[in-house]
Amino acid sequence: MAAKIVMSFSETDIRAIVRSGELSDPEDEEYLVQVLIERRNKIGATWLTRLSSFDEFELTDEGQLKFGHLASYYDFKRRPECQLSWFRFNNKTGEREPISEFQPKNYEGYSVAVISSTEGEVDVYVRTMAGKSQIVGVDRK
Repeated sequence: MAAKIVMSFSETDIRAIVRSGELSDPEDEEYLVQVLIERRNKIGATWLTRLSSFDEFELTDEGQLKFGHLASYYDFKRRPECQLSWFRFNNKTGEREPISEFQPKNYEGYSVAVISSTEGEVDVYVRTMAGKSQIVGVDRK
């Protein structure tokens, strides 16, 4: 997600980058900083609100999926209520079998967590091998 990268530049970062250009006029330097900050914010507001901006996915050892919401983090919109559903996932056929909860210690193979909200859906794909799970893909719809 390119908007996530653009938004990762803080005002301090932008000022340091502009300063490295060694502009001769401090007013020009300040103008450029403001233009870049405004451009960063427009990009973030546009792209982090078009699809679901649930992100920063992390799995606990117990199999709990934690995640943030980038659009609300940057104050572009409120974090929506969401529903999380788990499925066993057949990586060859794409078939999904609903499960009540994700328990990595009891399963080997692929699973998918589906996060549904008013923004749409995000599928978070997980592979479990030897009792260890890792996130292997994210698909936004």
